[in-house]
Amino acid sequence: MRAIPVSVPVTAGLLAASALGWAVVVGQASGMDSAPGTMGLTWIGFIALWTLMMGAMMMPALTPLAVLYAGDGRGWPSRAAGLTGGYLLTWALFGVLALTITVGAERIADDAGDASRWAAAAVVIAAGVYQLTPLKDHCLMVCRSPLHLLMHVGRYQGRHERAFMGVAATGKEVDFVVMHVDRVHDGRIVEHRGIGDINTMWAQLGVAPPPAR
Repeated sequence: MRAIPVSVPVTAGLLAASALGWAVVVGQASGMDSAPGTMGLTWIGFIALWTLMMGAMMMPALTPLAVLYAGDGRGWPSRAAGLTGGYLLTWALFGVLALTITVGAERIADDAGDASRWAAAAVVIAAGVYQLTPLKDHCLMVCRSPLHLLMHVGRYQGRHERAFMGVAATGKEVDFVVMHVDRVHDGRIVEHRGIGDINTMWAQLGVAPPPAR
């Protein structure tokens, strides 16, 4: 009998958990108050519902990464469960942080009066400045591609001082991205691949790429 691929139970499990989570969230939302903060719930109840909602919403998007992370060797259930658990824990901690900031801001607004308006304006300005920082670009790169958890992305930087791939030294600086991907089976790296943005390097050197052999 042909074995069932690991991708099947991992995908089915996460999608089923997502559907169950949505069912619970919808059922709870029908009896919630429309109010700021915890929306009528206790802190613990709010964080639990927040985590459940984020899990229900994000688990389908987590599925491709979970399949790759689980792999096809022994111990795949624990790896898939560990990744999912860590993912939910991260959202839970973020919920605690967001709720703490919200409650704190409400108290400052009640006690500080006009000063709270200036504080709110400073937060908005800081958020606008953040949009222009390299940190924002780095965060977007990682968030848009969670596969960074399974690969390494780096940069090659230096000066072209010697002949390289048939091209004489130009003395020009190069700076391009490289990516390394490892395939793991039973806890061991069984395959490695490296990919570099070689076209960018040739453009920086100002020469045409040598003909493929």
